[in-house]
Amino acid sequence: MRAHNFIQSRTRGARDTLRTMRRTPGFTAVAVLSLALGIGANTAAFSLINALILRPLPVEHPEQLVELPHRLSSAQSELLPAHSRSYCRPGAASVDAIEALRHE
Repeated sequence: MRAHNFIQSRTRGARDTLRTMRRTPGFTAVAVLSLALGIGANTAAFSLINALILRPLPVEHPEQLVELPHRLSSAQSELLPAHSRSYCRPGAASVDAIEALRHE
């Protein structure tokens, strides 16, 4: 019986809400439009953040990635982490794979 009363009260509440929305179509339109814009903006923002920050890079070992400038001066090579300096030495054979990305 308790569940029946709960369902009846929810049905009555939904009916009253729909009746009120029909009486004030301007308010209803503004409310629905505001919700739609808010949900759309949040979805767009999350999609952008997900694509740029949250999704892992499509490489096998992203923790081993090193970004190297086009031309590396000796001063710049000192700024690189110690494990990546070996990549800069002429004839170094410690590179497993190379991925290239061009920034424009």
